This record gives sequence, structure tokens and C-alpha cells, in this order.
Amino acid sequence: MIVALGLGAVTYAEIAQLCGATVPKDLHGMRPHRLVTDSREIEKGDLFCALQGIDDGHKYVREAARRGANAVLAERDTHVPIPHILVPSVRKALGDWAIGVSDKKGLIRIGITGSVGKTTVKDAVSLMLSKRFSVHATYGNFNNDLGLPFTLLSAPKESEIAVCELGVSHKGEMKELSRILRPHISLITCIGHAHIGAFGTRDSIAEEKLDILAHAEEDGVLFVPFCEPLLSRLLPHGIRRVSVAPFEEKDYAKHGLRPPVDDVARNFALGYANAIAKEFSLSHDMIASGLKTILALETHRHEAYIKEMLFIDDGYNASPESVIGALRYLATKGATRRVAVLGDMLELGEKAADYHRAVGRFAAKHAERLFFFGAYAEEYAKGAYAAGGHPDASPCHGGCVFSVLEGEKEENAKKIAVSLLAGDAVLFKASRALQVEKMIELIKKQIL
Repeated sequence: MIVALGLGAVTYAEIAQLCGATVPKDLHGMRPHRLVTDSREIEKGDLFCALQGIDDGHKYVREAARRGANAVLAERDTHVPIPHILVPSVRKALGDWAIGVSDKKGLIRIGITGSVGKTTVKDAVSLMLSKRFSVHATYGNFNNDLGLPFTLLSAPKESEIAVCELGVSHKGEMKELSRILRPHISLITCIGHAHIGAFGTRDSIAEEKLDILAHAEEDGVLFVPFCEPLLSRLLPHGIRRVSVAPFEEKDYAKHGLRPPVDDVARNFALGYANAIAKEFSLSHDMIASGLKTILALETHRHEAYIKEMLFIDDGYNASPESVIGALRYLATKGATRRVAVLGDMLELGEKAADYHRAVGRFAAKHAERLFFFGAYAEEYAKGAYAAGGHPDASPCHGGCVFSVLEGEKEENAKKIAVSLLAGDAVLFKASRALQVEKMIELIKKQIL
């Protein structure tokens, strides 16, 4: 990882002070060019960050020095002749560095979390506020306790607002993210079932998400979906709650815009962007321009026509809510048939089978042809059958037909490819680990 330092481009003396370390004498007055975590990417003047994870970054300090690094942020002396800024925890030190420089700048900080829709809402809010302010936002999904400091440290010095995505997968992680960001404005997109295997219940997920307020600035604001009782608990003193509804036809008409077809995620994103725009007193024209820009925003869902068939690649990730949303979107397509290729939704815990059966029931009512793959394919199939779907091996007249795919990717791709017809709309949806994009490429090879 290479971090081009913006706000973080301070002297080594300041970095050491913020991290609670002693700066080596030969670094006084100097400042790093970039922060780099991969020794192979080091250039002259960089600060090498010796992170400990799957591999131990301390093993590569000598290579970093050879390539031109002028210092290393480390947890122990490696006895390599390069100045060491020694800290108890490199990860925590990066957070402390980010806290110090964002405080000094007076950066307005917005934190966005939730079970689904974080990236779409983050992009929407960033685009809206950029109509008036200099905005810096999380790149991609760098939303953990490393990605968040990197986002703040790389913010250009002219930045006025940082819009940061915060993601958690285990209990206790949000408090550290809140400590690093100390948001002025917090936003929770929804409380769903993503990572419920780690949290146990939606109540526990809501509790974790609300920890975004653990270190929030006083007199801040919390934006929440209007219909979620799990987010109604008493807030810390001075924090104001604002309930947000998704955009409806009347809201689009008010701004002279055409609403997207059954795109729940986009409707909510516009609702949040509009609410935050009002919080920052943007003009009517700025808001209208921002909404128009957001409607043109590309999302994780990618569409392409191939041999008179519409392929919808929505394989970025999957939870019950996001799969149901994708199936609703598929149902709006005026196609010869609606076809859905669904893989596992991961990290759902002990009720994972129940969730897959429920989504299978929903899928059978929103598509004419279904393919299920992965460890929970049979559970999807049980749900589809309960909703009136028919296995592909049994004769049927009308209704939804489903198949359980059990072979290798190549074999499964061939089975899907031979069943597709001109005019089909084909949705691909599964958790990221199932690598849906590889199946799509294999199907393309079969039909092109």
C-alpha cells in the first residue's frame, strides 16, 4: 500500500510526538514523501511502515532501507542502519497520527456505517457536498482501522470535509474507528444481517453500529433510516438524531428528475445526500445538481449486453437484504426471462440455512429461471421449491425452474450458458469470496 501524504505530510518530529515516540536526531526537520507498507514499492524519501499481519513487516526493513526509505515506523529495533520511530503498536500509531493532523486542520469528519449500502451512500454524500466544499472520501472500501488512517493522512491539504466509510465484522471494532475519526456527523445506512454470524442478533449489530458515537464530537448529528426501531436508543448528550426516508416520486419530481426503476439502495442514498445537503445549507440549485450527479453514479452493479442477453454482475458482496434488492431490480427488467445465478451469502451464523431458504422463496417469485451454487445451494433450492418452483429434472408447465450446481466452475458455467436464450436478463449475485466474476467470464467464453 502506498499513501501519498496530504494532511499527513508533517515533519518526523511531529509524527513522533503524535505517536508518543522519540524522533531520532538525524530526522529532525525532515518529513516523509510517502507512507509505504510494501518494501518493494519504496522510493527515496519514503517512510516504511512495518506492519504485522499475515506477514511481519519488520523482516523487510533492510530491503526498504536499501531502496531509499529514510525512516521506519516499527515496534522493535531491527538493527538495520536506518532511523527507527519505535511505537508499541504500528496500527495504533497510524490512528494517532491521523487524529493529530485532522484535528490540527479542523477537518469536518463524516462517518458512514451500516450493514449494506455504505459505499453507495458515501459516494452520494461526497458528490453532493463537493458542490460547495473541498471533499475527500474513502477510496474504494478502505474502511477498517488501517484504511481509515490512510484516508485521513492522504486528504489533500485544502480539504474541508472528510467522508469516511466505516466497516466492522466483529464486536468492538467500531469503538476504535470512532476514536480515530471522532465524527462530527454520523450516518447508519441500515441494520441488516451482514456479519450476523459474528454478532448473533440484529440487536447486537445495531449496538455495534451505534458505537460510531463512542468518540463523536459533541453537538453532532446522527442520520438513521426512518423505519428502524433498533436505532432509537437514547443518544449521548448533545447528539441530534435525524430520521431519513428514501426518495420517492414526489421528491424526484420536485427537482425535475426521473426516478430510477426500483432501485432501493439509490433511493436511500439520495435521501441521505439530500438530508446532509440541508444540514450544510446547500442551495436548491446545488442540491438539484448534486442529485442529478448521484443518479449518474456508477455502483457495484455492472451491466453489459452479450449476444442479446443482459448480464447483471452484482457479485461485489451479498447479504439477505442486498440479494433481495438485486432480485427486485432484476424483476423490473423487460426481458424474455429473468434468470438469477445465486451463490452463498457468507457470515450469517447459525441461521444461515434459514436465510438462504427465505431468499430462495423470494427468488422463485421474481425470476423464471434460477441457478444455485455453493455450500448453501440446497437451502436456496428448498426455499424455491416451497414457493412453487420446480427442479430442472422434473416436468412442469410454467412457473420458476431451478437448478442446483454441484460441479467445478467450468462445468457449472457450461450448464448455465447452454440454457440461456436471447432476450434473457441474467443476474449474478453472491458473497465476494465466491468470485462470481470468474463464472461470468467462463460463461462469456461459452457463448461468444
